[in-house]
Amino acid sequence: EATIGTGETVLEEFVPIIPLKRFEAAELSKRQKASSIDIGDKAKTQLRNYLSNVASMYRDNPFHNFEHASHVTASVKKLLTRIVNVDAGNGLSTPSDEIDLADMAGHSYGITSDPLTQFSVVFSAIIHDMDHPGVPNAQLVKESTRSAQIFKKSVAEQNSVELAWS
Repeated sequence: EATIGTGETVLEEFVPIIPLKRFEAAELSKRQKASSIDIGDKAKTQLRNYLSNVASMYRDNPFHNFEHASHVTASVKKLLTRIVNVDAGNGLSTPSDEIDLADMAGHSYGITSDPLTQFSVVFSAIIHDMDHPGVPNAQLVKESTRSAQIFKKSVAEQNSVELAWS
């Protein structure tokens, strides 16, 4: 079993928490469309309040601000629509009958057919720079900031995740 924190780079530290499998076409075609899910008014209110809180935790600096987070979130949502989608009316057409979109979507681990995965990706985008001070991590470590003392590396990023979950 892999141990977190033993790698030299971020990629070496990556440990898949949720193993992703390749989905078969038949399984993907049975999934509920994300647009058909209603989380209810109470959850929508909680989400709006949470996002307002997230926005308030962004600092007013030239780059790592809430406007930047909004742009990243919009870009991520757009990129998710570019991944093979098995839903009808997705704008994709196949050049021949030999190509099965549902089979192609299986190669992307069904990400466009899984509402929770889509939410997680968009959520990550909106929180990714919360409380970012606007200086590089190396500077935070050099100045021995509170966050640098706690996280050691990827300081600003880990701080953002910590704040998002607290």
